[in-house]
Amino acid sequence: MKTETIDPFTLLEPLSEIVCNKCGHHNPGDAASCQNCERHLLIYCAHCGHPNYRGTSRCVECRTQLHISRPRQWKPARARTWVKPLAAILFVVAVSVTARGVFKLANLDLPKREPVPPSVYVLKPDGTWYQK
Repeated sequence: MKTETIDPFTLLEPLSEIVCNKCGHHNPGDAASCQNCERHLLIYCAHCGHPNYRGTSRCVECRTQLHISRPRQWKPARARTWVKPLAAILFVVAVSVTARGVFKLANLDLPKREPVPPSVYVLKPDGTWYQK
């Protein structure tokens, strides 16, 4: 089975020149891509496959919207690939520093302190305190 290739310009209304939407270069009416930046000047309808000039918002054949605005989706897997290894390294460092500190404290001989005698404070009738 042979497939016949159709020139997209036979299906479109001819133009004397096509202005590139990207760089603003004026191209001849039969150019398929910009002569300056090589961007395609035609887009094809996703619904019917009909060629359209890039500046049009709806397909000339089936009137389907050509440029659908979609919000860009944030991809956390690619954006935060460094977080898990960094968290693991920080966890290992924190555990080792804590363990080292605990072992140093366990082997540390604290100086003996003399006991301090307890102090007793008594409230006077005039509202002041004195040590007994």
